[in-house]
Amino acid sequence: MIMISFPNYNKIILQILYLLLSLLLLILLLLVLLLLLLLVVVLLLLL
Repeated sequence: MIMISFPNYNKIILQILYLLLSLLLLILLLLVLLLLLLLVVVLLLLL
């Protein structure tokens, strides 16, 4: 990426989008982990 000395709003917007995307991925990962944990608990209860 090319660094520009004066404030570049497009770059700031891109950083915010990257942050939101990473947060979304983290939330999805946590949801998947919760689902796996729930599945394990259900399987243990059935056994």
